[in-house]
Amino acid sequence: MKKNPVFILFVSAVLLVAEAFLFTPTAHAHIFSELKEEIKSAAVQGDAEAQNALGFMYMNGYGTEQDDAEAVKWFRMAAEEGYADAQTRLGMMYVRSRVVQQEFEQNYRDAAYWYRKAADQGHRDAQMYLGDLYVTGYGVERNFWMATEWHRKAIPLPLMLLNTRFWNDLDLDETKDDTRAFNWSGKSAAKGSAVAQAFLGAMYAEGIGVKKEDEKAYFWLMIAAAQNENYAKARDIAAQKLSPEILGATQERARKWVDERRTKAAEDSSPDGSE
Repeated sequence: MKKNPVFILFVSAVLLVAEAFLFTPTAHAHIFSELKEEIKSAAVQGDAEAQNALGFMYMNGYGTEQDDAEAVKWFRMAAEEGYADAQTRLGMMYVRSRVVQQEFEQNYRDAAYWYRKAADQGHRDAQMYLGDLYVTGYGVERNFWMATEWHRKAIPLPLMLLNTRFWNDLDLDETKDDTRAFNWSGKSAAKGSAVAQAFLGAMYAEGIGVKKEDEKAYFWLMIAAAQNENYAKARDIAAQKLSPEILGATQERARKWVDERRTKAAEDSSPDGSE
């Protein structure tokens, strides 16, 4: 079958909409079922974009049974052809432990490998995810400077300038020194930056630039993970170091902190400063 670029472009657009608006597989199954055979035909013939689309369908159960092994298979085919979106999704499959079972660290090393491949091509999600790995130290050696470098590349300049909670306080020289990095992270974490909150939690967890404190590590990682699921694994590992009593109390404090932040943000956004 001759490749139909218009059709493949249409499929990619449909899948982007599906992901952005969280279509449910059951409610929208007919849309994807009608597309599957033509997508698979193009994928079998080596079209990387079709392979990526088919992997996405298997990953989410769109128009087919949800099948992690098939998703990984098709993502890998496209990834090996250099298709950045497939490389990013393959990395996500490793992070979410949806690849053939292997040890935790190897999953993250493989994720870092594919994220970097895509990040080097300018894929913003991959750049952000790779930066997240440098925050947590999973799959790569923890490096706050590298984390900020990749996060800066991932965020378009207009959004960077608007995100005053984080970028207005950012000084890359600060992140090269542990104590200064800790102080910078604390300021930005308090303003609501998930990246800085994860930095802060990781520093408390490892005793970098500050005394090691497992309770504070979990507190900040829980808050960070509430905004960005890429920090959930770090949060869960930190939780294992706490007793049930301390864990429960810390969760309550973190929820209270988040609620107070939301209340204050709502008050600040109202025209007269009130609810």
